[in-house]
Amino acid sequence: MQNSILKYWNYAKTTAVGRKIFSVLIGFYVPYSGSVSPNIQELSAGRAVLSIREKWLIRNHLKSVHAIALANVGELSSGLAMLGAIPSNCRGIVKNINIEYIKKARGVITAKGSAPEISNIAQIAETVEKIAIAEMFDSSNELVARMEVLWQLGPKPETKA
Repeated sequence: MQNSILKYWNYAKTTAVGRKIFSVLIGFYVPYSGSVSPNIQELSAGRAVLSIREKWLIRNHLKSVHAIALANVGELSSGLAMLGAIPSNCRGIVKNINIEYIKKARGVITAKGSAPEISNIAQIAETVEKIAIAEMFDSSNELVARMEVLWQLGPKPETKA
């Protein structure tokens, strides 16, 4: 059972305009993540690749991308990967984020998120915890930050008609 985020992405990814609209809509749906103007490039079950451009609004006093902007794009890429990995009758919430900053981030930052695929909701009878990973790279393809995000997953509550 494919979840709706992948269904929308599979429709939008066919054109540059579709990808841009999808990225903007993600920013509206998750306003804080939209504050870094993410550009979603790939999305599949358990994988997401997106980028942000360094700009004055997300810089720190060292004239590099602010640590929290990196955390923002890392959480978004790992979150999209996790949302793509879980079935449509499952939901998740972040419980913990751990990020390691490796070097100053400058230029275009590419975040690559990955998550284990949960193919059967029966695996999630109550709640389980799964880790998603995000790695952020600069324009030279050098690793600038790495993040682990602990998710609590469980079945969506039944809705009454």
